[in-house]
Amino acid sequence: MWFKWLTAFVIILVIGMIVIEKDDATEPLQSLPILRSAHKIVMHEIKIGSDKATIIEALSITEQPDNLILLDTFNLSQSDGLRIAGIEAAYNMDSSLLSITGPAIIEMHDGRRADLDGLVWDRKSQKAYTGNPVVVKGIEGTIRADRADFQNNFTVIHFSGGVHAQISEDILYN
Repeated sequence: MWFKWLTAFVIILVIGMIVIEKDDATEPLQSLPILRSAHKIVMHEIKIGSDKATIIEALSITEQPDNLILLDTFNLSQSDGLRIAGIEAAYNMDSSLLSITGPAIIEMHDGRRADLDGLVWDRKSQKAYTGNPVVVKGIEGTIRADRADFQNNFTVIHFSGGVHAQISEDILYN
């Protein structure tokens, strides 16, 4: 009697092992590389041959395999006074292109502040643009437009589409 029970147990055990091995063999291997991520980071960047320093602070950062870095709740500030803050952005390390999605604030060297939604900044050419409405405020007044192009590291701004300006009276006489 015990021999029948032992034989039945061994047969069930062998069948179970075969089923488990088949399940292991059919599972696909992970095809995506492991991503690196960090939380509450501060990065410092200093260009060789230049005295300009950049500090990037972010709540979280994720590096993807195609040299794309995703930033969440970030603040980028340069030693020359430029500051860019936003909720979500992607930085392509190969092309030095920062793409901000969602609301962003740009505080420029001369004290002007731009409130916008979405921005693409080519750090190599020092040009940026937004195809969404933008409001730029400064001591001279306020300018609203449907789109804006920023050049020379945000020192020159070209507005287009539905441009409205409220400027101080003495700006025309300077």
